[in-house]
Amino acid sequence: MRSLTIAGLVLVFGFVVGGLAASTVLDTTWNFFGGSLNINFGSGDDASVILATAGTQAWGSFLGTDYDDNPYTYNVDTTRTQVKAWVDGGGWIEFRMDRLASKVSMYGGPGQYTYTQIYTLDGAAFFATNTRTNYADMITHNYGFEANNQYQASGSLFYIVHEIYGAADRFAGLSIQGSGSAIVTLMSDEARAGGWRFGEGAGCYTNAKASATGSGTFILYGTAPNELKLPFGAGTIPGGSFNFAIDYLNGFNFTNINSSGK
Repeated sequence: MRSLTIAGLVLVFGFVVGGLAASTVLDTTWNFFGGSLNINFGSGDDASVILATAGTQAWGSFLGTDYDDNPYTYNVDTTRTQVKAWVDGGGWIEFRMDRLASKVSMYGGPGQYTYTQIYTLDGAAFFATNTRTNYADMITHNYGFEANNQYQASGSLFYIVHEIYGAADRFAGLSIQGSGSAIVTLMSDEARAGGWRFGEGAGCYTNAKASATGSGTFILYGTAPNELKLPFGAGTIPGGSFNFAIDYLNGFNFTNINSSGK
């Protein structure tokens, strides 16, 4: 079953499309003033997705697909979520997708997730993602969907948080908190039991950058036990952690904010 909650009203619906290898799909859009929306999409015991948003005005689209395909008879179905969400005049967007099942003998345990939260006190925000889970890993692949500027916020106070998680000792993320505006491009992410790739990989070229106006704090962080490829082209080091915390007063424009760890 699939559930959609809008301002306290719960609508539960699911439908099957396709032929012999049927898929279960939740496809919905919204456009409202002064309300809130919560979507919970459960792909059996393989993946779980939560999208929540509220704002003076909020609109967007959500497409969740449980392919019910069981590739290679590994007993893990492929799941995909495609989201575009906007708010204006103040509000927030929150998204989390969890990978709950894996072909453990080949790819290690499940438990990977991607998480995003964007908030603006009185401005605008935007979020886009195209994320897939299967028996092997979790991949966000925005090429051909929304290749640039997937994380945006503006206003007298805003913040952007984005994180990918492979395991308890393998994760990475960024945060921006400030006044003015910020735009982040991370065209792809990957998370698996053995490590992560933040803003790079997924079979496409690297497109990872961030810019801002006004003032605030920009942080990039990551941890992995064996190897870390640092952002800003700062090289590769043995396992450990990194934390780049940058206070800015007149905006910034950074490229190569991608990293990886294993």
